[in-house]
Amino acid sequence: MALPTQYVLHGILNSSTFISQISRAQLSTGMEYLVGHPAGLPVPLFCANLGTTPMLSFESSQLATLLGLTGASLVTLAGANTDLHFKEVVNLSNRQADATAEHLRFRMAAAALSVDRITLGHRSEGSASCRIIPVWNGSVAPVVPAASLALAGTPTSATHYLAGPVSLNGTLLTGIQEVTIDYNRQIRMNGGEGQPYITACWEESISPVVTIKALNVPWTVYGLDGLALTAYIVYARRLGTTGVVSDATTTNLIWTGTTGLVSIDDTAAGGNAPGETTIRITSTVASASGSPLVYSTGAIV
Repeated sequence: MALPTQYVLHGILNSSTFISQISRAQLSTGMEYLVGHPAGLPVPLFCANLGTTPMLSFESSQLATLLGLTGASLVTLAGANTDLHFKEVVNLSNRQADATAEHLRFRMAAAALSVDRITLGHRSEGSASCRIIPVWNGSVAPVVPAASLALAGTPTSATHYLAGPVSLNGTLLTGIQEVTIDYNRQIRMNGGEGQPYITACWEESISPVVTIKALNVPWTVYGLDGLALTAYIVYARRLGTTGVVSDATTTNLIWTGTTGLVSIDDTAAGGNAPGETTIRITSTVASASGSPLVYSTGAIV
C-alpha cells in the first residue's frame, strides 16, 4: 500500500519577514475534551470539543530576525497574515517546485510571537525557542489550513551565532562554554461566552534569567551569597564563512542589564575533567519604567 503524500518544512512568513532557519516546528490544536459518563455506566456515551487553543512552537537559529521583531517582549503579528508553509516531497525524486500548487499552508490572521529561550554555545549554533499564539479575530478560525497552493518566501541561511563574552560588573568572565537566556515569560490567554477559541493574549510577567556555564571556579569572587549587579553585558558572536566575525563588527548580538543578582548554582568536576561552574544572573530593573534585559546589535567591546 502506497504512503500518503509527504511534506517537509518550508518556513514561516509574516508580511516581508520570512523565517526559514527552523530545525523543528510543531503545530498543535490544544483541544480540550469533555467525555460524558452516565451514572453507573463504565463507558462514555458523549464526547465534545470544549475548545481549542492552537499553538505553533518552533526552534530557529535566525536570532537577529526574531529578536528584531520582539526585542524582549511579546509582539503582535496581527498586522499581516502569518503563514506556516509545508513543501511537498516527490517520490523517487526531491521536492515539488515552489511555484507548483501542491503545497500546504496554515494561515493565522491574528497572532502573537514570543521568543522564550535562547541558547548559545562555545562551538555550537545559537538557537531560539519560540511560540506563535494564534487568536480568534471574530471572523475566521485562528488557524486555517489550505492545500494545493504555491509556496511563498525564499529560504536563506545567512545568520548564525556562537556564545560570546560576558561582562559582570565590568569584569569579563572567561572560559564560557554555554549561555542560556530564559525570559520566563508568562502569557495570559483569555476567551469567554463559551466561544471555542481564545480572543486575547497578553504578557502577564517576565523575569529573565541568564545561565552561564564556564570553565572556572569563581567562588572567591561571588561567594556563597552572590553579588549585587550594577551592570552586565552578554554577547553573541556572529559566525562568518571563515569563522567568527571581528569584535568590531556591528552585527554581533548584545543583551544588557543594570541591576540584579549574580550567583553560583554549582561547580561540577570529575576524574581529570576541569571544573565547570554554572553562574546565574537574575535580572531586575532599577525603576518601573525600565526593562530587565535590553537587546541590541553592535560591536563587542
